[in-house]
Amino acid sequence: MHSRAHATLTTARSEQIMRALGGGDAPKDARCTACHSPFQSLPAERLVSAPHAPTGVSCQNCHGAAESWLLAHTRTDYSHGDRVRAGMREMRLIYERANVCVACHQNVSEKLLAVGHPELIFELDGQTLAEPRHWIERRIYDGPKAWLVGQIVALREMVWKEQGDPSVTARFRQRRLALEWLLSPLAGIDDSLPEWSTTVGGLDAFARAVSILDWDDDLTADCFRRLARRHGEFLDRAVPQAQQARRAERLVLAIDRLAAATQSEEAKPAEASIKRLFAMAQSLPDFLPDVFARELEALAGRL
Repeated sequence: MHSRAHATLTTARSEQIMRALGGGDAPKDARCTACHSPFQSLPAERLVSAPHAPTGVSCQNCHGAAESWLLAHTRTDYSHGDRVRAGMREMRLIYERANVCVACHQNVSEKLLAVGHPELIFELDGQTLAEPRHWIERRIYDGPKAWLVGQIVALREMVWKEQGDPSVTARFRQRRLALEWLLSPLAGIDDSLPEWSTTVGGLDAFARAVSILDWDDDLTADCFRRLARRHGEFLDRAVPQAQQARRAERLVLAIDRLAAATQSEEAKPAEASIKRLFAMAQSLPDFLPDVFARELEALAGRL
C-alpha cells in the first residue's frame, strides 16, 4: 500500500479535491505529496542521486535516510542496535512505531477534509498487521497493547493540534472528544500506570508507560469488558446525537481489535453482535443511539 500511495493522487477523487481547492495537480502538489510521495517535497541537494519516477512512500520515509544503513542493514551479523546506530529509525518499540506512523495516518489538514479528503483514523494494531511483514518480531507481539498505545498517541496528537491550530473545526473536536471518552475508563487497568491526564505531556507519559507493560490475556479481557459495558452512556439524552455517533465509531473499532486478540470461548458468540454494531456505526447522520445501546448491552451480556 505504501508503494502505491502516489497512484492515489491520479484518481478522479483526487482531481475532484483539487478542483474544490481552486485547482492544481495533485501528483505534484505538496499538500498531497507530503504524505503520498514525501521525496517530491525534498530539495535536490538533500538527495544522493537524482530522483526516479514518483515512488509513493518509500522505506526511507519510515526508517530514515538510508545512505548510512542501506548496504549493511540486511547483514545477518547486524543486531538491531547496530542498525539504529547506523541511522535507522527505532521502530521495534511500539511507542516509537506509533510516533512514526501517526504523522501521515491521522494528520490531515482541515481544509483537505472540508473538500472531500477521507477522514483518517489511526489504529496501530490493525495497520501493523496489514503491512507486509518485512521485519522479525524479536518479542511477542501484543496486538491489544499496540492498539492502546496507538490510540493514546493519536489522542496526544489531536490535543496538541487543537491547542495550536485555531482553524480546527467542530467536527475535529467531536472526534477528539470521542477518543478521549473511549480511553478514559482504561486508565485504571494497571496500578503501575501514571495518573490519567489529557494534556500533551500527560498522554505522552501514559503511552510510554503502557508500551512497557507486561501485557497478558487478562488485561485484554479487562479492556474488552470495560468498553462493552458502556451501553448506558448511549442513552444519555444530554449528549448530542452527532457526538454519540463519533463515540460509536471509535468504540466499534476498539472492540473489534480487542475481540480479535481474545482467545477465550466467550469471544466467539460476540462476533455477530460486533458485526451488527459496525453496521450501525457506518453512517454518522443515521446513527440511532438507543438501538446501538441495546445491541451493546446484548454484547456485554455475552461476555
